[in-house]
Amino acid sequence: MNVMQSAFLLLCITAIVSLTPGEGISAQRDLHHITWYNYIQQLKLAKGLSLHTDVQLRQRDQFRNVSLMAARTGVSVRLTERLTIGAGGSCFVAGTLPLSNFQCEWRPHAELVYADRKPGWSYSLRLRTEQRYFRTMDQEFTDAPNNNTNRTRLRAEATRPVNKNWSATAGTELFFNPANTGAPWWLDQHRVFIAAAFQLSETFSIQPMLMYFYVQQFMADPTENHLVYRLNFRHAIDLVSDGDRE
Repeated sequence: MNVMQSAFLLLCITAIVSLTPGEGISAQRDLHHITWYNYIQQLKLAKGLSLHTDVQLRQRDQFRNVSLMAARTGVSVRLTERLTIGAGGSCFVAGTLPLSNFQCEWRPHAELVYADRKPGWSYSLRLRTEQRYFRTMDQEFTDAPNNNTNRTRLRAEATRPVNKNWSATAGTELFFNPANTGAPWWLDQHRVFIAAAFQLSETFSIQPMLMYFYVQQFMADPTENHLVYRLNFRHAIDLVSDGDRE
């Protein structure tokens, strides 16, 4: 077992431990049911260079109300066969009606991804750091502590092909926010998920996903629990000619 495989296993164990009820997690709020719809596009521009785009819509309150709309884009560069770096930004608009209650967020990010394949399965580790800038619809962006925060995300994912068209995925993601002193280990969000992807064509696939995550609020507020029914539409476009691949 190499270093990255050991790191993958350690992250999975840490994720399981972090789900164990603790001091701040014992007083939990009701479970929220949410739907997410994602269109995820990967555009290969050149050998080792890709442009990524993600458009997202979320609903809650028994799937009646839109709670979030988002758009994310970024570029990635493959440094080695297994190692990729990337950077980009996203815009989130979240809240509940009326529109004055919505909050806008601008979120630039940078990330490092390690991916490897083994006989019968593949896995990846992603380390992402993001700077979050918030404002309400009637305010300007400010540098106030509650409107400007940094967050680090560590994600592990494993995929196993089932047959020519189907594949199964399981993963976890930990969110660390140093400003959230009310959460144990600064861990203010944790996600675990399972998914099944069906390849509709060479470039397009659909991926239903079931995700559970909790959010540990600031100042040791009760934990929010969410069960997410997510549907990903994945589109891969390759502009690289056969000659450029060599």
